[in-house]
Amino acid sequence: MVRNVLQSLVCAAVLLLMIVAAKLAWGLYLTARYVPDIIQTYSSADHLQSKTSIGFIVSRWSMGWMVLAILAAMAVFIVGKLWWTKRKRTA
Repeated sequence: MVRNVLQSLVCAAVLLLMIVAAKLAWGLYLTARYVPDIIQTYSSADHLQSKTSIGFIVSRWSMGWMVLAILAAMAVFIVGKLWWTKRKRTA
């Protein structure tokens, strides 16, 4: 049972790394394709940020989705592992 849990954690970690890599690739793609509209940007100074934040901001929704993805990956892995073990015993 401990082995199944450890394998599911590894599977979830790999899935999480794949999600982060996909988000990074999408961000790089959007950055490369971004063309600012200079005239529209500097037409008004009302939209400028008045506070400075240091570090990064993680929303509750993104953390919730990451936790949900990890739990789903663990559940799928454990169910698949149990099904595979049961199938091997009957064969």
